[in-house]
Amino acid sequence: MPPSQHSAPAVAWRRTTCTYFAADHSPGRGDGLLRLNAASNSLAHNVSFPSDIAPEIAPHGRTLVSVSTHGEHGLDENTLTERLRQELAAWFGPDAAQWQHLRTYQIPYALPVYAAGQAPQQELRVAEGLYRCGDYAAYPSQNAALATGRQVAEMILAVQ
Repeated sequence: MPPSQHSAPAVAWRRTTCTYFAADHSPGRGDGLLRLNAASNSLAHNVSFPSDIAPEIAPHGRTLVSVSTHGEHGLDENTLTERLRQELAAWFGPDAAQWQHLRTYQIPYALPVYAAGQAPQQELRVAEGLYRCGDYAAYPSQNAALATGRQVAEMILAVQ
C-alpha cells in the first residue's frame, strides 16, 4: 500500500508484476545470482532462482523461478505467461517454454519513482548508535538496499 497521502506529499509509483514458475532443474546452476535484462523492449526485467538458496521453497524436487516485469504491460495473465516463457527460452534454452506457471502477482506500488535531481542517498547514520539502510535511503532498487546495508555494517564495524 502506498503511504498515507495525508501526511506526505504525493508519491509517484512504478508497478511490477512478479511471475513464478516451477522448472525441472535450475538454469541458475546454483550460483545464487540475479539475472538482469537490459533490453528495453523485453518483458522480463530480472530473473532469479530463489530455491537455489532455499530449496524448501520450491515444489518438491523442482526449482522455483521468479521473474519480474516492470511497468504497465497491459497483458492478461495467460498472455503474459506465454510471452515470458518464449522470452526466457532465449535466455535459458527450450526447456523454459515448458516451465509450469505457479502464480502471478500484480504489485502496483512496487517502487517509488526516483526523480531526476533527487539526492543519491540519505544520511545513513541517524544518531549515535542508530542507522538506517534500505532502498528508501537511496535510489529504489535491490542494489541500493544491499549497498546501504553493507555501508551501515561497515560503519558499525568501524566504531567497534
